[in-house]
Amino acid sequence: MNSELVSNVIIPRITEVTGIIINPIHKKNIEHYIECKANENKISFEEYCNLLIPNSVEFEKLINAATTNETCFFREKSQFDFLKDKVFPLYKGKKLVIWSGACASGEEPISLYALATHCGVCPEIYASDIDSNELKLFKEGDYSKFSFNAEGEEFHHLLESSKCGTFKNEGFSLNKEIFDHIKINRFNLAGENLPDFFELADMIFIRNVFIYFDNNLRKKILYSAAKKLSPGGYIFLSVSEICCVGPELIPPSLIKINYGKVYFFVKKDGDNPFIKISNENKLAATKSSNSFSIDKRINKLKIKRNLNTQNLLITKDEKTTEKRNVKDVFSKLNELLSIKNYSAAEKLINSYEPSFSEQFYKEYFFALIYKSKNEIEVAERHFVLAETLKPFFWPSYFYHGIMLKDNGKGSSAIKYFENCIKYLESYINDEKTDFDFLTESFNPSYFYNLCKKLVLMGEQNED
Repeated sequence: MNSELVSNVIIPRITEVTGIIINPIHKKNIEHYIECKANENKISFEEYCNLLIPNSVEFEKLINAATTNETCFFREKSQFDFLKDKVFPLYKGKKLVIWSGACASGEEPISLYALATHCGVCPEIYASDIDSNELKLFKEGDYSKFSFNAEGEEFHHLLESSKCGTFKNEGFSLNKEIFDHIKINRFNLAGENLPDFFELADMIFIRNVFIYFDNNLRKKILYSAAKKLSPGGYIFLSVSEICCVGPELIPPSLIKINYGKVYFFVKKDGDNPFIKISNENKLAATKSSNSFSIDKRINKLKIKRNLNTQNLLITKDEKTTEKRNVKDVFSKLNELLSIKNYSAAEKLINSYEPSFSEQFYKEYFFALIYKSKNEIEVAERHFVLAETLKPFFWPSYFYHGIMLKDNGKGSSAIKYFENCIKYLESYINDEKTDFDFLTESFNPSYFYNLCKKLVLMGEQNED
């Protein structure tokens, strides 16, 4: 009875308010929490559940207990390297407004403040989280050794040099004067309102929370964040989440950019050098493609001239070389999906005529279209066809698994992540595969490790 009450009433209520998808392990923790609170208040399990009404004191305590908070200083080193070398120098001597939208106990905003100050930037940081207990820990400012790991070790000294605080007893104690520059607010990303504690931010970080949300909430959060972002401003997700954000979730005001192996969003209609770099790269690729097309046309004319004089026929293989390059088709498909022009996308892929050995690409592209349209059953059929035609086509296994996971089929997704791991093992030492253009050029080890993490999460959910 208690388990059914939690499953049918309490967990849907938590998900409705916070957007967090509760897995079976967390469900057991919630049941244990309610039992303890009911005993503490000397009432029955059912009576305590009746107190768990949204916006009530007891419900807020439950949310604090249900949320998962795992963070550390300078987490995601590749992003901090990028900020240090390429972004913060652009703001040297200037004010920079930053919103850390899922700050937990504060390690992320403190890290951003330390690095920005080190780079000569004048940061004004707004930090928010739904968990009031974590925000309380942030305000207290005492961190243990568990807030540090080897990933961001080269940046740790900045915490003292930027006067954020002092290292002592294997931990770190925050200088409370930092709160002149970092403002703390409680805020629910899944709520209907936009944050009102700042006007517009130049940079927004919403990292390591999308994995707990479904696609509808991911889309809602990105659209809300875009409204609070200055033109030319940046949005960063974690490196393990951005590859799961398809074009159908991205607001038209944002452009997805990669610089090396770092991916982020930039708001259009602003002065941002990375938009220019991205456009130049696209132009260079287009020129290269056009140049290639011109060469092909010239060769075609030569062939025709020779045919006229020699009365020869163009072979089928020669005609095949005239077809569109798969990379060009994929690039155009992404553009159409980003604006949700599904009819044009389907027309594009219907007109795409790959060779027999590359037919799997066509099935995969159809799968991406129907995945974006949220027609899951149709998308799954095309994913399976692609995988049948090309058994080691690992991107299909990865995005097939992501689609199933995002639609509540985590146990079914595991086998696709496991297949992805199996086929990626042979590429680990190469640091590249034949299909990198389909996956934003992240190296194989990135997807290999991400799939391992997703398999582990899925197995825990089954327990």
